[in-house]
Amino acid sequence: MNKNSLILITGPTSFIGKELLKTLSKQKSKNYTYCLTWDNDSAIEKEGQRLITKLGFRLQKIDLVTKAGLKNIPSNVSTVFHLAANTNTGTKDHRVNNIGTKHLLDSLNLGPSVHIIYTSSVAFIGGRPNCRVPINERSLSYPTNEYSRTKLDAERILIKKCKKKKFRLTILRLNTVYGKNSRTNSMFAILPKLVRKNSIITRLNWPGLTSIIHVRDVIYALLYFSQHLPKPGLPSTYILYTESLTMADISKILYDSINKPYKQIQLPNFIWSLAKFGRRYIHLLEPILPASFYNIFWRTSLIVDNTVWCQTDKAYKIIKKWEPLKLKEVTRELI
Repeated sequence: MNKNSLILITGPTSFIGKELLKTLSKQKSKNYTYCLTWDNDSAIEKEGQRLITKLGFRLQKIDLVTKAGLKNIPSNVSTVFHLAANTNTGTKDHRVNNIGTKHLLDSLNLGPSVHIIYTSSVAFIGGRPNCRVPINERSLSYPTNEYSRTKLDAERILIKKCKKKKFRLTILRLNTVYGKNSRTNSMFAILPKLVRKNSIITRLNWPGLTSIIHVRDVIYALLYFSQHLPKPGLPSTYILYTESLTMADISKILYDSINKPYKQIQLPNFIWSLAKFGRRYIHLLEPILPASFYNIFWRTSLIVDNTVWCQTDKAYKIIKKWEPLKLKEVTRELI
């Protein structure tokens, strides 16, 4: 990133956003970093805004859905970390993901001097019928909830605009991002508590592989790609992950980290076979169930089969000397 250019961050109060700000503050980037925060009075937003102020970054309250505040964005933006999203899969309104992305693009002075790095998701591939092969950057899309549909739509909006306006676009597809102070309803916020309670859920022999990545490695990749630009008008897409584990694998690692005996409950294979079969049809429940209730089925579908199992070395070939963290190395900060 050029120190004379302006960095714009959407979603700076998010889990990834706050980690990015902490890293940028150490690099003395605050004088040319501009944070767009959601004009909302929720506890999460207020906490994030206090952190932004404490670290000395410039802050502007906006609403990507209504376009409030977007007219005041500086015209000399060169690097955009587009992190803003509603990642709560149990809610109905995910317009910020796609409509918000469109409104953001409409408010920027786009061209070859602008590089947008967008944090996308592999969730929109999760409805795939065949989980015997891993996901890569060429895998087909099978969105099965509003979150995954809007994230896919956001990618399409970005790619179409990139080809038209010839700005630079890097899409980083994530799955499960973990680390200290992760989202309150995320797997790695809930699982450590269940492990301490010796919950049955943590002791089942869950068979589905899930690809994960530590938040510090996400930040490392974001900053790396911000300094290694794709060609104008030619989007680059990468899947970011560091290892693939089942929920049973993850639970055992957490149990071992606190020297707690892990006594796995072995459900017979036919039960998991039925669950895998049913997983392919859960989308039929979405129109008839409340979003929060459907979300239980949707999230369970991600761990009964290799639904979000990724295997690709595209990012590893680009990011030189990358030594990503493994779960076993960082359990102390989680539990």
